[in-house]
Parts: sequence; structure tokens; C-alpha cells
Amino acid sequence: MSSVAAGVQELRVKDRDGIYRVFYLTKMEDGIYVFHAFQKKTIKTPDDEILLEKKVSKSFWRDKMAKQVLKSTKKIKPVISRNAEDIAVALGLPKSTAIEWQVRQQVTEKIIKIFDHSQMTITDLAKKAETSRARITRILKKDTSDISLDVLLRVLGATGQKVELKFLRAS
Repeated sequence: MSSVAAGVQELRVKDRDGIYRVFYLTKMEDGIYVFHAFQKKTIKTPDDEILLEKKVSKSFWRDKMAKQVLKSTKKIKPVISRNAEDIAVALGLPKSTAIEWQVRQQVTEKIIKIFDHSQMTITDLAKKAETSRARITRILKKDTSDISLDVLLRVLGATGQKVELKFLRAS
């Protein structure tokens, strides 16, 4: 999210309890650095949340200042997460949410890879998948927060792929 700082990504999570925003950095050698998460209660992200995100992001990059900012801000609990399950647990979400994120991410990445290596246009793919061009564009930009998994699978099918599911017992 460029309005916070360079390299900052935003994850939008919806579940039965509400809408959440998570701000994180992915260019880390040892994992993903989640530096702020909050539940949205209004349509517009509150200015104080954005200011806090900017403050924490800047302090993180200034290594020596990071500890001081984290001590002075009770609201922030830094977590290094190495996978989707770690992020879900850090946010207090069920592990099943992490599974959904992983499936969505894998399907989305496959769609993008196939599309990039094909001669198809966004319009062609939208027609084949019987969905809108805007929705295909969002998928190609990895913005699938409001796109159902069945639509993602239909788009993947429209690229000529079959889906084979494998179920494993969760640990």
C-alpha cells in the first residue's frame, strides 16, 4: 500500500465477525512481517490507523528505532509469519481461513501464469468464463478478496485447466 510506505502490502480479510485489514512486508529473508492489523468498522480506513501504519513501517526500516516504537505503542505486536497458518493464528482467525487463503492464492497464481503464457485477451477470458472483464482484471492483479472461489475455479477452467483436489489430514 503505497500510501503507507514502499513495499507495504495490504491483506483484506472478510469473515462472519467483520472486515479486517492487515499490513505486512513480504520482502523479508525470514518470512512475512505483519506490522499492523485491525478490524474495520467504517468504509473509510480511519486516519489514525493509517498514521500508525506509517509510523510502524518507517520505524521498521530504521532498525535501531524499531524497538523504541514497538515499546511505546502498546497496540502493536510484531509477528514474523512464515506461512498463511501463522498469519491466521496471529490475527486470531481460524486455521480454516488459512486453508482458504492458500487455495485462493494457488488458483490465482495458476490463472495468472496460464494467462501470461497464452494469446488470450482479458475480454476472451471473461467471455469464456462468463464473467466481467473487471473481475478478470482484478484476478490478474491478485485482488480476489471479493471474488468467490467458485468463480476463480470457473476462470481457471476457462483457461483449459482441470482441477484435481487432494485432501490431507490437518496437523
